[in-house]
Amino acid sequence: MAFKLRSKADVVKKKKISFAKKKNGENVKCGSCVTFNDGDCVTLLTPAGRGAKFSAELMSGLAMTNDRELKYGEDGQPKVLTPEQRSYRSGYLQAQQDSAKCYNAN
Repeated sequence: MAFKLRSKADVVKKKKISFAKKKNGENVKCGSCVTFNDGDCVTLLTPAGRGAKFSAELMSGLAMTNDRELKYGEDGQPKVLTPEQRSYRSGYLQAQQDSAKCYNAN
């Protein structure tokens, strides 16, 4: 897939995505689904959404798209995370935890 240069003028519709919940039950804004004038829909994740995606991937052991659908390889089987991908995702989640602990320290 080639990169397409787009501007704000090309955006037709934006829809908020929420697939995670806070401890009190409120929805967390996890990203936006942006629809362009050529019909393409692109899902952009917030850091919270990226953390929720990585957490789901680590629990299942399978790679997912930003829309939380499984990624499939050329053989038609779901893609399994490599050890390097697992360590990157767990490191990202650990960095989020460390950042939250620093923020809440005082």
